[in-house]
Amino acid sequence: MKQTELIKLISERAHVPKHTVEVMLTATANVVAEALERDGAVTLPDIVKLSTKRREAYTGRNPKTGAAVDVPAKTVIVVKPVKALSDHIA
Repeated sequence: MKQTELIKLISERAHVPKHTVEVMLTATANVVAEALERDGAVTLPDIVKLSTKRREAYTGRNPKTGAAVDVPAKTVIVVKPVKALSDHIA
């Protein structure tokens, strides 16, 4: 589903203007990003739990040439669906 489709569906079901939904989604994304940066975890109720994890540096391989490639350490986002979403899909 594309962002425009999501905005349209939420707008129709919540009976609010599309612009309001778009502003709310943008604000939600900003709040989630700030919470991950500050606290390292955030849960979107009935949808997903997001957390951060530190991935250490390692030496990888270029699959095309086989040459060694140094991959730097970085922080990655871990996404886990909450039970309510998993149960709904099943």
